[in-house]
Order: sequence, then C-alpha cells, then structure tokens
Amino acid sequence: MPSSDLRRSLFETVSKLDGLTDRAKTELVTDVTAFANAGGGTIIYGVQEQQHNGQSLAAAISPVTDTHVTQDRLRDIIHSNTDPALRGFSITPIAANGGTVYLMVTWLLVLESVSAS
Repeated sequence: MPSSDLRRSLFETVSKLDGLTDRAKTELVTDVTAFANAGGGTIIYGVQEQQHNGQSLAAAISPVTDTHVTQDRLRDIIHSNTDPALRGFSITPIAANGGTVYLMVTWLLVLESVSAS
C-alpha cells in the first residue's frame, strides 16, 4: 500500500461518467471519498486510460459529452451521497473537443472519515 504522501499526489483518470447511471454515480462518490480519506488527490473525468506495464496512464482526451453532466450536478451528487456531506473539494470544468473534462481536487477538511451514504 502506498504511503499517505504518495496517495495525496496520485491522479486518477476516468474516461466517462456514463450518463450518470447509478453505477457511475456510485463510482464517482467512492472515488472522491477515497481520495478525501487519504488526504486528498486529483481525479480527471474525460480522459481515456491505457495500461502500460501494469499501470493506468492517461492516453487521450475523451470529454464528457452528456449535457446532463454539469459541475453543479456532480457537486450535488457528492454532497447528497456522503456522510458527513463532503465539502472539501473543487470541480473545474474545462471545455475540450466538443465536451467537457472535469478536474476534481479533493482535500481533507474534517478529522473524521467520510463515507458513501
């Protein structure tokens, strides 16, 4: 298991939010809470992954094109599905190739752990 210093500097790339299906929402909340509980990190939605020597690496921009996926909607999903409600994160939308790449940065603001509700 990596040290907490290493976990704080990890970047996670995820290709799409899959139209905000229940599975996509669960994965979003799971990823964000895991990073918050590990001291923070960065998650990028809208980047394709490829495997290289057993590691996932960013391969290409693959923006989220579903217009139902917005910065406000993502924030609402995270707030309403974490306990206590996670507030220690930012979401930055970046326009790219006919869609949006979402850069999420999480940090730990509370001393208790955050879980998916």
